[in-house]
Amino acid sequence: MKQLIYWIKLFLLLQFLFFLFALISALLPSGKIIHNIRLSAKEYKYTNMYETPFIRSVPHQSDNFTDFLILTLNYHVESKKPLKHVMIPEGKFSNEDLLEATTHLNHSIKHRGEENTFFYGRYWHGSTFFYRWLLLAGSYSTVRYINFILTSLVLFGFCRSLGKRLNGYQFYGLLGGMVLVNFYMIFMSMQFAPVFIVTMIGSIFLLKRMEQNKSVVPLFFILGALTCYFDLLTVPIISLGIPMLVWACVKEQDGKLVKSILEIIKNSVIWGIGYVGSWSFKWLLIAIFTNHSIAEEVSGKLTERAGVWKGSRMDVLPMNFDLLELPLFYIVIAVLGLLITFFFTQKRWYLSVLFLFIALMPIAWLLVTAQHAQLHNWFTYRSLWVTLSGVLLALANLVDWEKVNRLFKKREVA
Repeated sequence: MKQLIYWIKLFLLLQFLFFLFALISALLPSGKIIHNIRLSAKEYKYTNMYETPFIRSVPHQSDNFTDFLILTLNYHVESKKPLKHVMIPEGKFSNEDLLEATTHLNHSIKHRGEENTFFYGRYWHGSTFFYRWLLLAGSYSTVRYINFILTSLVLFGFCRSLGKRLNGYQFYGLLGGMVLVNFYMIFMSMQFAPVFIVTMIGSIFLLKRMEQNKSVVPLFFILGALTCYFDLLTVPIISLGIPMLVWACVKEQDGKLVKSILEIIKNSVIWGIGYVGSWSFKWLLIAIFTNHSIAEEVSGKLTERAGVWKGSRMDVLPMNFDLLELPLFYIVIAVLGLLITFFFTQKRWYLSVLFLFIALMPIAWLLVTAQHAQLHNWFTYRSLWVTLSGVLLALANLVDWEKVNRLFKKREVA
């Protein structure tokens, strides 16, 4: 009974903090924010919704459409009616079929004061409200730069924490998977950055809790809730999969495979309860306190996202895997294969099984959300960071690195 009360208190505390942050953000003075959003529309006029600014291929595509959707939602927030916008962010959509990122924002600016035509209530929109604070500092360009600084600092902290606790091959295995999903694209993206930041900060706290011999179960619950709050269904599974890989790297190596797999399942279920529970709570608030037909919106989107866009459900896998930097991955796999051939060790074989088990998480997620992962494969493929790192860790774990190091030391002496 005490455990149940603890989880209920934790859940309600998180929902209260989510609502409070959104409310305070909505109460921020709108004048400066509106000015900077209008300036953004001028600065980025004629910008493509899905441009490839650095490398001209789909895996390197930006999501300017969603970034400017976030700006559009913030443009319509009125501090005089904060509760309305916390519950159901809204805006205006243009009927023009254009590829310009600023199309809907310019339409909103032109028709400000008229009735809104777009309502977006099914998400918590935590990132939207967070960006209101950054929009006080400047336009979209300024927000992008601040995002770059924040994401870089979190990445530095993530790498520092991993470097202190992980073996060399584990460190490079985790970061190698990140490189292979073109991590650089998330640095300045309002759409992509939040879930990666949650993932890395969550991993840092997980390492601290494990160092202090504290339970990580509440942390996975919090990570699920935070992912629901800040993410717009980009790659939510990484906030479970990457911390889970970190956990497997540093856990006590007791060799109890079944026990460890059950722990992974337990933490995954707890993360899922935090994720789904937070989403359901938002829908419950809308159903109780507004006239918005959230049930119709949610049921329609759930059916759509869990369906199939084209082909079969299994087609979602090649559509996402084909966007990975696989040639480089295959080279690394080949090198690890040679090392395993000559320096194989079975001392920690069960740990490789755990890595591979965790690596299956994104695959299961893609299959469940097939329609979404087919239609938006150009960013959902980044969930495979967990899969790539899981495979790299599993193979590297079968190499006796002490023998490899001794061999190189002998050559240096010779």
